[in-house]
Amino acid sequence: MKKAVLGVLTGLISGMGYAGGYIGDAVNNGETHYYTGWACNPGAPFEGASVHVWAADTFLGAIPVNVQREDAVGAQCGGNSVRGFAGYVNIPAHLRNWKSRDVWVVYVGSQNVNLTNSPMQVYFGSGPAPQPRTLAVNNCGQGNPGPDWILTKRSGSTLCSREWIDEDTVKVTHGYNDIYTYILDMPLYYETLSCKNPYPDHMNFSVITTVPNHVDCQKFYGNGGATTYTTGYIIRRVQ
Repeated sequence: MKKAVLGVLTGLISGMGYAGGYIGDAVNNGETHYYTGWACNPGAPFEGASVHVWAADTFLGAIPVNVQREDAVGAQCGGNSVRGFAGYVNIPAHLRNWKSRDVWVVYVGSQNVNLTNSPMQVYFGSGPAPQPRTLAVNNCGQGNPGPDWILTKRSGSTLCSREWIDEDTVKVTHGYNDIYTYILDMPLYYETLSCKNPYPDHMNFSVITTVPNHVDCQKFYGNGGATTYTTGYIIRRVQ
C-alpha cells in the first residue's frame, strides 16, 4: 500500500516540486491522538519542518518531520528519507464526544500544504461512551414514542383492558412491554439490538447480522400463553 501511494504521488510531488505527503495512521487514545506519516518539500528536502494537526478551526498540535522512512520516501523528497513524522497531539475535552470528525494535517515549512489524504475522518472519544436514553412503553394505545426511537426489546405482555360484553363474556386486551432506545444518543459505531430493520427510516445505521426468533423480539402474546418471536437485527451506527 505504501508503494502504491508513493507511486501515485510521484507526479504530484517530485515532478512538480510541490510540498506534500501522506497520513499513515491516526489513532485515538482518548485524551491524545497519535499520528504517523511522511511529508516534505522536494525543493527544500532538508529544511526544518513540521506537520500541524487541525480539527476544523481547533489547532491540536504540531509534530516535527524528522523520522527515518523507507527509500521510496527519499525518492519523493529530494533524496532525504528522514521526512517521516510520528507523534501525539492533545485533544481538548470539548472534542472528546464519541464522534468522528474531519482532521486536517498540514505540512508547514517553506510551503504550507495540506497532505494528500487530508482531511481524514478520525474518532474522538475518551472512556466508555455514554449509554443512550431508553423509554419503557406498553402499546395499550401508546406505541412508538417518535421517529427517533427504535424498538430494542419487546417482552411479555401487559393487561390493557378487561371489558364485560355480557354476564358470560369478558373481552381482555393485552399489549406488549416495549423498550425503545433514542437513536440520536447513540455514538458512532454503537451497536444494539433492534426488533425492526432500521431501513429505510434510519439510513445512518447498517445491519451487522440477523438473529431469527430472537427472544427479545416478540410478535404477539396470546393463544393460551403461546409466544411468537420475530427476527432481531444487530445494528451499528455508521454516520
